[in-house]
Amino acid sequence: MQLEYGITDRADVYVGVPWGEGKYVGTESHFYTDENGVVHTSKLDDGRYHSAFGDLTLGFQYRLDWGNWAVTPFAAYTTPSNNYDYHGHAAIGVYQNSFEIGFNAARVLAPPLDRMYVEFGYGYSFLEGFAGVHPRRSTFTGDLGYLVSDRFSLRLFAVGQKTHGG
Repeated sequence: MQLEYGITDRADVYVGVPWGEGKYVGTESHFYTDENGVVHTSKLDDGRYHSAFGDLTLGFQYRLDWGNWAVTPFAAYTTPSNNYDYHGHAAIGVYQNSFEIGFNAARVLAPPLDRMYVEFGYGYSFLEGFAGVHPRRSTFTGDLGYLVSDRFSLRLFAVGQKTHGG
């Protein structure tokens, strides 16, 4: 779920929280060691579905026009929305604060392909440290779409991530 509010015709703020549902089917449960050195088996990896709200995201974006392109810089803060269990293959999130800055760029193609659009984006995230490691992450997105009608579109999209330093 995501709710966006347009402050102006170019700027908006948004808040989002996903509903996650995970189930682990396999032979090896996830093991983790707590702060006291005790090894535990994940309660999530029991072959049943586990559901919860994931991480809350608060963000701001502003659209700039650059020729035929709409370029939208953004900044977003993400934090756990509740005290969900994150130890296990079926975890619905990583239970970690992060701050991301980046941009998206999009345009509608020229005739006769004016029912098609292309969009790509890049985000750089600063993640909360864990065990002395402070990773960062680059996220790349791409989207090619075709508007079949005013109410129906076809999309091909891809997302990739690269972790830096952790």
